Amino acid sequence: MSIDKLTLAEVAEVEELAGQPFQAVTEPTAMKGRLMQAIVYILKRQDNPDFTFADAGQMTMGEMNEVIAVDPKENN
Repeated sequence: MSIDKLTLAEVAEVEELAGQPFQAVTEPTAMKGRLMQAIVYILKRQDNPDFTFADAGQMTMGEMNEVIAVDPKENN
């Protein structure tokens, strides 16, 4: 999975859940916890409709990195 797979509607949902713009992910001083939780929630929900925002909040940083890592094979 990668954030490249997000639809525009999903990006808007991430922003709504996080309460900040999506581009905050690249801003060094932006708070990222809720933003990353929202991104992981939306990505995981694509494969598992039962996955919840609360489930995303219980993930470790390592698990989060696995979800949002860009897989070069996905771009072929």
